Amino acid sequence: MIRLDDADLPEAGSKARVLARARRAGIAVPDGFVVLPSEIVEPEALAAELARITHDAATRFVVRSSADVEDATGASAAGVFESVAGVTARGVAGAIARVRASGERAAAKAYLAARGLPAAHVAVLVQPLVEALRLGVLHTAPTLVAEERAPGEPEWGTVTTRVPASDDALVVGARRLEALVGAPVDVEYALTEAGPVFVQARPLTALTAHAGPRWDPGDDGTWILDGEHNPSPLSAAQISLVTRLEGVPGLARQRVLHGWLFASRDGAVQGPLVEPGRLAEHFANDVLPACEAALAPLEAHPPDARDLDDALAAFTLVARRTVGELAPALARARALLDQLLRATLGEPLAAHGALLGGTGGVTVERDQLLWRIGRADPAVRPSLVDEYQRRFGACAPAWDVSVPPDNELPTRVMRAAALVARGPSPAARQRHAIELADIEERAIFDRLDEHSRRPFSALVPLVRAALPVAEADDLLFFRAQRAVRRPLLAEGLARANINELDLPEHIFELAIDEVRAGRIDAAEARRAHAERMARARLSPPRSIVQRQPAWTSAS
Repeated sequence: MIRLDDADLPEAGSKARVLARARRAGIAVPDGFVVLPSEIVEPEALAAELARITHDAATRFVVRSSADVEDATGASAAGVFESVAGVTARGVAGAIARVRASGERAAAKAYLAARGLPAAHVAVLVQPLVEALRLGVLHTAPTLVAEERAPGEPEWGTVTTRVPASDDALVVGARRLEALVGAPVDVEYALTEAGPVFVQARPLTALTAHAGPRWDPGDDGTWILDGEHNPSPLSAAQISLVTRLEGVPGLARQRVLHGWLFASRDGAVQGPLVEPGRLAEHFANDVLPACEAALAPLEAHPPDARDLDDALAAFTLVARRTVGELAPALARARALLDQLLRATLGEPLAAHGALLGGTGGVTVERDQLLWRIGRADPAVRPSLVDEYQRRFGACAPAWDVSVPPDNELPTRVMRAAALVARGPSPAARQRHAIELADIEERAIFDRLDEHSRRPFSALVPLVRAALPVAEADDLLFFRAQRAVRRPLLAEGLARANINELDLPEHIFELAIDEVRAGRIDAAEARRAHAERMARARLSPPRSIVQRQPAWTSAS
């Protein structure tokens, strides 16, 4: 661990480096410290650093990523990695583990793969939580404007905008940060009674977005960019699948704007709500067998273009049963626990990052197998790779049929295995996370009043049991996605062999109904591919609220 004042080091990440320079320049930035990537967190050293940066035992902390791929010019990675706010001193260790683990989750892997970036090395920045009157983001270009909200208000909630005067302390500080970064910036800040306190400054990567196309979803709802699952514009084939799922009960509404996928819960059709306590049982006894029956026959033989209609039917079934049924139940379980903590302690579930740690099922199994591959004797490795492809070969870095799954790119698997093998065993990390979760659960229990302890003790195991189901249904969705990809790619290969397509992969640039109807136009596929590549250079807004796009998001 190094003090924030000393964090002007490449391994500390750009976020921490900029703040370190700002503190040295006398700009109002909270003190803190940085846990470097792969550094072992010693409890005594952690306690000493927490005591150093605050003299109040009741202080809460913000634990944020400072990865080496964040806050770069043209690639901010905003929202890709984890941040945990309002953490008690007891919960900081678990929050550090959670932030580090976000570098391995699907959002980070997809972001890196889409941009051809190397693996992320995630440093972790810990600072005291600033008691603020307002929280805000100031854009220094193309127009100087501040977006502010009340503490606790989400970024897609009630946000007000203002144009501060040039001599406002906020603008003066932002201009100094702009000089440190060497480019226009998005500056995150907290307004206190003593003035603005700055907590982040990143190069403003969305200049072209603000001056670019109109981002209008067509209604006044709240729309959130699905950057976690789709970090790049969708292919025409994937847009066809999005359209196919319109109106599925329980599924958030989806809209594609300039190729980018946005989702909204506003006005979504309510699906069948599975009780959280029955979620695991419902998945094992009902959802999984139904999905397996649809997918297994399609996976039992080589890709065949004639399977497309059956694959589409299987995809729709899997989406209805997983995203439509399971996701709302999981969200309900988390919401109940969050409501209890807010009502009894005045703290959201997000403030207790360690509480739900160690619940990973499929993800831990997959990472553990990759770890074993990376560390295996060369004579044993092929059998482990075969096992990986059999169990996890459908996984891909994005939810788009145009993206090859792992079974098509064995080199991707080997690179991932080599990366995972550098660290400790994922199974060992999970055991440690479970220990921290138990500690956090006991600490919360001790703080609750007598009437709240029983519902808390009942809710925690329900939520913990639900989380592995979410990972298992993700794997089913990947398999359903691959089921559609296989016949499409078979058709693409056949068309490319007779020069009706430039490349087999160009089949994904055409709407699926066009392919089903045999209308294969090489020129149209070529044009659509070029347009999708151009859209990838856009910076889409992180959210659109009442038709007003917002490009910033805390990370």
